[in-house]
Amino acid sequence: MAIWLTGEQVCAQPPSAPAASNAAPVDPPARDVPTASMDDAPPPTPEQACMRAHEQAQVLRLDGSLMQSRSNLKACSLEVCPAVVQRDCVRWLDEVSSQIPTVVFEAITEAGDAQRVTVKQGNQVLASELDGRPLEMDPGYYQFQLELPGHAPKVVAVLLKQGEKNRLVSVDFRRAPEPAAPGTVPPLPPPAPPPAPVVTRSRPTPTSVYVLGGVSLVSAGAATILGINTKAKEDRAYEECAPGCPEERIDSIERWALATDVAIGVAIISAVTATILYVRRPEVTELAPARAPYRVLPSVGWEKNAGWAGVEGSF
Repeated sequence: MAIWLTGEQVCAQPPSAPAASNAAPVDPPARDVPTASMDDAPPPTPEQACMRAHEQAQVLRLDGSLMQSRSNLKACSLEVCPAVVQRDCVRWLDEVSSQIPTVVFEAITEAGDAQRVTVKQGNQVLASELDGRPLEMDPGYYQFQLELPGHAPKVVAVLLKQGEKNRLVSVDFRRAPEPAAPGTVPPLPPPAPPPAPVVTRSRPTPTSVYVLGGVSLVSAGAATILGINTKAKEDRAYEECAPGCPEERIDSIERWALATDVAIGVAIISAVTATILYVRRPEVTELAPARAPYRVLPSVGWEKNAGWAGVEGSF
């Protein structure tokens, strides 16, 4: 008798006749063995997710995609990440956040600042209205389109630099004033003829008067100093050796007195000569252009995309 196990059943077979002893043995039925599918791969562990975010953040930062890089850095800065990875991501997160540029939009109308303005970048709507708060963008070249109901859309090109904060982008929706109708500008009167020159007479002071006056003042000052020293020497000699002072001392006092007299004479002569030259200075006739009369005229005009009105004149 042959016995084998099939699942949970025990099967027995009685022995066959001797003539069938050479027959091939019968295999037992096959068991159902479960097989694993390749699509059922296990999800990554938190450590693997942190490592992947750590690597992608660096690639995105070098590519200029700072906002996506910041998202990956936030993912690898969690406490479940390895300490080395978390330390790098926290440090890089502060650096990337400071490098993301921001832009503030402003729309001006005749009534002032507008709020119901839609800001687009291509097909993407960045803001449905303006609230004065900055928008974060990756660095690069952009063409923003601002739309205000009742006005034509405005397109402005902006180059946002890395690390630039609160870049103001202002768009003017005010309508240009209509040009003035022809013939409304009053014609200007013909220019006045140039005024005739005016004859002026004057008696300028010659330069020699100033020179002699200066010499007179200097000489008077020198005479004063020399006279004081001469008087002091005479008083000292009178107290010390008069009336039998030596000749050398007397000669010294006389030389000081002579220098004082010369300085006084130069001062007097210079002052008298300067006075005579000033009194007898000649009269000079000059031709001076007369001042143009005051004129104030209205002025109105039109230039490219702007009109102006005012006054003009000569003074």
